Amino acid sequence: MRALSILELREEGLVVAKREKPPEDWRRITVFDLDGVLVDPSERLRRALEMAGLQPPVDDLPDDEGIRTRFFRELFSPETLKLDKPIEEALKMLEYRMEDGSYLAVVSGRPESLIEASAKVLDNLGIGWHMLIHRARGNDKLEGLLKAHAFKTLLPRAREYHDDRLENLVLADSASLIARLFRHTDNFWYNVPGRALQVEWSDGRRMVDSTELAVQPQIIGYPARISWMSFNTIVDDPGKAARLASKITVLRGIFRRHSPRALHARPSSVVTMWTRGARWRIPVDVLSIARTLDLRI
Repeated sequence: MRALSILELREEGLVVAKREKPPEDWRRITVFDLDGVLVDPSERLRRALEMAGLQPPVDDLPDDEGIRTRFFRELFSPETLKLDKPIEEALKMLEYRMEDGSYLAVVSGRPESLIEASAKVLDNLGIGWHMLIHRARGNDKLEGLLKAHAFKTLLPRAREYHDDRLENLVLADSASLIARLFRHTDNFWYNVPGRALQVEWSDGRRMVDSTELAVQPQIIGYPARISWMSFNTIVDDPGKAARLASKITVLRGIFRRHSPRALHARPSSVVTMWTRGARWRIPVDVLSIARTLDLRI
């Protein structure tokens, strides 16, 4: 097993375990989140809530210092980490990346006290990681901001980033140029369009790279035709696209509740959007969040 060197970047609020430094070729760098992507922490979360005297599910912790202390002490105990279960679909994808020679970085909001325990978990899962990033003591940034800063500081360009929270993907993409973003949820994943957007042009598939960011609004352009299942309409600005996505989200919920269970019907989670000769396939919730975060998509 390769030696583990731990680098403390106190001014950056990060602690990094490295087995190899990142390659110069950013197209070899693939980044994974840990909790909710590679491992399922739900059993550890349940145990921590019970030890804090709370009955799951809990939307938010009470503003009680004693309860919060007991909860986080149990949640981030090296012993409790053993309750985490691997998420098979993500591990399959990661294995493919290992086989093609990718440099694998894992970025997590876990505290620095767990970095060696996290490394051991990854090793036990057979994951040949090269860099592991955790939160330094005293860094109280929100998880998405923490990860965005980690990208900006350590990985300014990357081939892929995998996370289970859409806001983390969006924030990381704002801090670093990442060719492909993947959101993982319920043991499956989908591609999320980011700054380096994947577009299906009439002459084949290509990537919109950083050199084209200045003309991105013109590339995307409005008006646009949006279709979802049998629904079809024209929108002429990003705000109308976001409002339409919200309506589609409601319709998806109604469809799920009232469709015959025997059909195993699953309403599409992807909106197709035609603009100026390009076809985009965009997850509904990406369209919905775009207006909130003031993004152009």
